Amino acid sequence: MLVFVTCLMHPANAKSYATVGRLLARTLRSLCAQTSDAFEVVLVCNQVPPGIEPHPKVHFVTVEHPPCEGQGERAAGLRASNVDRGCKRAIGVVYARRFDPDYIMLCDADDLVSNRLAAYVEQHAGGPGWFVERGHIHREGSVVSFLKRGFHQVCGSSNILRTDLLELPAELSVDANQDDIMAAVDLAYLVQIFGGHSFAVDRYGDRGLPLAPLPFPGAVWIHGTGENTSGIRNAGAAWTPIGDDLRREFGFDVDAGNQVHFTLRLLRGWLWSVYVMVREAAFAVIRRA
Repeated sequence: MLVFVTCLMHPANAKSYATVGRLLARTLRSLCAQTSDAFEVVLVCNQVPPGIEPHPKVHFVTVEHPPCEGQGERAAGLRASNVDRGCKRAIGVVYARRFDPDYIMLCDADDLVSNRLAAYVEQHAGGPGWFVERGHIHREGSVVSFLKRGFHQVCGSSNILRTDLLELPAELSVDANQDDIMAAVDLAYLVQIFGGHSFAVDRYGDRGLPLAPLPFPGAVWIHGTGENTSGIRNAGAAWTPIGDDLRREFGFDVDAGNQVHFTLRLLRGWLWSVYVMVREAAFAVIRRA
């Protein structure tokens, strides 16, 4: 079984908690669209946003962790948010123990995931886990995505880890506060593995527990939502129109009007390219005459 563990920022740190809720609803639809039933979802938050519909596979854990400080300065704000995220995800992993999962995927509450993950994990269980080497980067409202290699270096929804590799004290409970968690778990480990994502491949590889690259694009990082806390890097990515297959697999909610607009732009660009080629060919003929 695979358990997805995610969390939300404190309402006081959100520009709009209603927007956070809208993004979460889309993420939960994506997580719960798995083709296999061998999964559960755990969400840890201070407050469940309004409008979130109950689902038999989604389990809410509420905490009273304080808002992040240092949000006005980027480095301090990112570290504070990683500590907050790490503590909440740790609580989520503790809660997930009741399902006796084989693997846990730590993911962000505004990303999308492939609906093939649970089935793949169920069929290939045994190893240390996987990382999402290829994934999609998508700008909110766009009708294309960018398929990027090295995805696990830029997106928080990137690592599927065997449950025993997520090292937490057995006595840690879901009622633990931030101070309890930081006293029980090494801070660097908490921030890098539970709060971050880019250290997992090297950390477990150095211990002789190599994570395997997932053999298909596993997730979508959506930026431009108004609530992202990290920068966007499209370098090395190739764009792909979002068709029905991608919508079904990941849960994209691309606006039909935007799709038509983008299609017309592509057609205009193609016609212009044809015109330029014909014109250059005609000029070449004239020059040879």
